Amino acid sequence: MRWRRQPPSATEKLLTDKFYLYIGMSVNNSATELCITKGQEGTIAGWKSIKGLHRKLVLDTLFVKLNNSLQLVKFNGLPENVVLIIKSTISISFKLASGWYILISREQVKVLPNFAMTDYTF
Repeated sequence: MRWRRQPPSATEKLLTDKFYLYIGMSVNNSATELCITKGQEGTIAGWKSIKGLHRKLVLDTLFVKLNNSLQLVKFNGLPENVVLIIKSTISISFKLASGWYILISREQVKVLPNFAMTDYTF
């Protein structure tokens, strides 16, 4: 990931301008379909991109190989425990001071890089 440069004293949230993917990258899944637990660990097995509005490639589908899956998951044409996570759309409506409403929509594949993990036992 590449972070936008901000001074250490900045209080703004740090946002990436690009997110780099690679095969074998460790990720946490945020989707809960198909008996996949939210936060399930896995590694990127591949992806499919499409051309977006500005003719640039955008992520459409991510293929993730699940680690330590509680049950076997098998899709036709994919190896065992490899699931596809497709992009979803999130929309937010805002009311402006003028009384007008605007709708902002964004499409995103619900997955997070697994760069840190804490394990608790009692």
